[in-house]
Amino acid sequence: MLITQLHLLTGIDKERIALINPNLEKIEYLVTDESIDNRAELKALDFGMKAIDAKIKAEKTWWIPKVQAMTSLSYMGFYSTNISSSKALMPVTGAKLDYDLTNRNLLPIFQAGIGFKWDVFDGNEGKHEVEKAKIEREILESKKSDAERKLQLNLANNQTNYNIANAQVDLKATAKQIAKNALTQAEKEFRYGLIKATQLIEAENDLEVAELDYQTAIFNQRRAAIELMKSTQNLNLEKL
Repeated sequence: MLITQLHLLTGIDKERIALINPNLEKIEYLVTDESIDNRAELKALDFGMKAIDAKIKAEKTWWIPKVQAMTSLSYMGFYSTNISSSKALMPVTGAKLDYDLTNRNLLPIFQAGIGFKWDVFDGNEGKHEVEKAKIEREILESKKSDAERKLQLNLANNQTNYNIANAQVDLKATAKQIAKNALTQAEKEFRYGLIKATQLIEAENDLEVAELDYQTAIFNQRRAAIELMKSTQNLNLEKL
């Protein structure tokens, strides 16, 4: 069943999976740095507080006026204008002045400057946003303090579980060795007819149970070591 499940999950041939016979070994891990500063949860809260600090700094600039550069280009001239006279200006022909001045640009005018603007209600709104941001920062600080406390407790708990798991491995190793010695003695006594076959079978069963308990203890120890690594965000596959 296990081989079939692994085949479905990985796509590896069942024959190849059946050849896998891992030998579980203890993970020797010593916490040299008990700091939890590398935990992603705390880093996320730190980044959140930095963002709020930037927001507070930005909101405190409400009193700075809004500055805008301004440029314009225009021309002085006549647009759709008609010039005429009521009397004749030409003595010879007696013609009156009648002339259309359509879009006659005489002089270009260029203007440049800087404008300043203060909004009347920006002050109160800016102060309100600053206070709001400060409250948000206090909330994040409280969350970080609570997270640090819980992560420290988690680290201490995982360290205790790791120590207990190591002790269990040593205990089960001793029990396995005792069962192995008992089987060796039972085999000798069986050869000389000192014990029955059922007693020899019981000794063999005891060794099998002790071996299973030992492998289970190693598995639990490895799991405890991984949890301890995760407590300080130091999970490294090379250590496995």
